[in-house]
Amino acid sequence: MRELAPAFTAYCALQAEVYRRFARLHLADRDRADAAVERCLAEAATTWHTILSSPRPAAAVWQILTRHLAEQAPDATATLAHVLRARVTAPTADILLLHHVLRLSPAQIADLTGTDPATITCRLRAGQRSLAAGGAEGEHGGPTVPSAPNAARRGGLASVAPHRRGRSY
Repeated sequence: MRELAPAFTAYCALQAEVYRRFARLHLADRDRADAAVERCLAEAATTWHTILSSPRPAAAVWQILTRHLAEQAPDATATLAHVLRARVTAPTADILLLHHVLRLSPAQIADLTGTDPATITCRLRAGQRSLAAGGAEGEHGGPTVPSAPNAARRGGLASVAPHRRGRSY
């Protein structure tokens, strides 16, 4: 068996737990979520040298993770991620989850996903406006979801709606 590069081991130590927490927002079954993250990291390990030579290594690994999550059959239970993805684009839903549920700052989200910080801020604001207005954002092809009782019990859309006390994001 090939030994993992120290840089990959360090990357996993920094990101694996956030990946797991994020995956659990997409898949109600903890074991399935953890398995999807393990498959992502295994794939990243086999292509680590190529990933490191890419312009945005974090983006390459994030893309692998989101692909593995998307390949999973949907859970019978609606998750907050599914509810959000029906209301806003998938990247915007992911940013909202990372910021409002996992409590990552825009800078941390940019580092995690390999996305430009300005893009993170723009998507965060657009998603918050869309949720506050109760409409759908952009051309994503998904229906507007007025309510999701299961998601509400796990934190609900209120946890991702913008604060109303004049605070600007």
